[in-house]
Amino acid sequence: MGYSALVWAHAVGPEGKVTGLEFSEEYAKLAEKTFEKNGVKNVEIIVGDGLETCVLSHPYYLRKQCC
Repeated sequence: MGYSALVWAHAVGPEGKVTGLEFSEEYAKLAEKTFEKNGVKNVEIIVGDGLETCVLSHPYYLRKQCC
């Protein structure tokens, strides 16, 4: 629901960028609301299966989070 991306957004600062992957459209919408509520503008959420939606043409640090 965006909590880890919220922490990463703070960690990279306003000049950095965070890309989050959500499998569920519902969770992606909740994450967007969390970012808006907290004034976070440097996070992009991509919806879908991480293996299918991850764009590897850019250097990413991939971190798997299991609940």
